[in-house]
Amino acid sequence: MDHLKIDRAHIHGYSMGGAITGQLLAMIPQRFITAGFGGSGIHETDPKVRAQAEAMDAALPKAQGEDAAGMERFRARVAQMRPANAPPIASTPPQVDVTTLTVPILGVNGSFDNPYAKTQRLWREARVFENVILPGKTHLTAIATSDERRAAALHRGDGALHRRERSAMTLRHVRGLAGQTTP
Repeated sequence: MDHLKIDRAHIHGYSMGGAITGQLLAMIPQRFITAGFGGSGIHETDPKVRAQAEAMDAALPKAQGEDAAGMERFRARVAQMRPANAPPIASTPPQVDVTTLTVPILGVNGSFDNPYAKTQRLWREARVFENVILPGKTHLTAIATSDERRAAALHRGDGALHRRERSAMTLRHVRGLAGQTTP
């Protein structure tokens, strides 16, 4: 951004890119206008709340048929890439203080991709957060549709969230500056 003389920008990361988005928000939050997490979120730090979010995910329908088989193939490929006796990856990414972030944040996850566990902390701590859950989508199929791109586009740069074009998505909750929620 410095090289391109860009002071502030919108940031959106999918999957591992969401982890990078979280790290950048921890290190240089003032450089971003909005932030988006697709197929990801920020890890819940409160064990009790994490357990509640995991229970909400467990109650959701699970992927079936080809969607479930595709996720199993993906997990198997990821497992094969790691050497058999490799030590665990040890990294301590910078921890983001979500309560200090002033940018609007958008989370977009498939309903088969543990959407609550990924976004509960954002819901609890972010000043402006919108969580979009794509019905019937896995981690892989959420990016194979225009819904994820549309959801990112709905997040405007002036801090407001568009209220149009949501028919293809299920909106679970929006949290505004005053903490109000809308269905």
